[in-house]
Amino acid sequence: SIDLESWPQAFTALLNESDLGIITSVMSLLLGFTASRPEVFESCVPAVINILTRLVVHRQCPPDYQYYRIPSPWLQVKCLRFLQYYENPKDNENRNALKDIITKIFVRSDNTESVNKANAEHCIIYEGISLITSYGVQDADDELRKEVQSLLGKFVGSKDANIRYLALEGLSRVARLEGS
Repeated sequence: SIDLESWPQAFTALLNESDLGIITSVMSLLLGFTASRPEVFESCVPAVINILTRLVVHRQCPPDYQYYRIPSPWLQVKCLRFLQYYENPKDNENRNALKDIITKIFVRSDNTESVNKANAEHCIIYEGISLITSYGVQDADDELRKEVQSLLGKFVGSKDANIRYLALEGLSRVARLEGS
């Protein structure tokens, strides 16, 4: 049995590394541990928001970790999944940073030159949608909730069956949460 109580400090230190390979590996391990004991790793939330700020807002990413000019989409998805275990941050700094991140994610371009880029963008957008949905009616930002509903409505009309399926699943989650 692993004593997880001593790990959050080590994870936070590793998440502040500059090497995206290390951060991506650490996020995989962190997600696994968080799935079993989320309360232990809540102190890592600010570090994860910081990673997303660097990738999404400032677009700081070495060329080796970009996929169709998207800064480390796999790491973005892992970070967004991690945040779904927790409530929307209470402190204004992290709450506003997260709102900026999600806003930037939601305004991704529809003009993609390849299916692979579109798939990567849709994965990130869908995880952003899942994050806002996980916050529920009381905790989610109203503007972002409306944007989620708009995006899901748009995705329902997509020609891609997978995107339509994910949109319908997302809409059903929104309806259950909001009682509509």
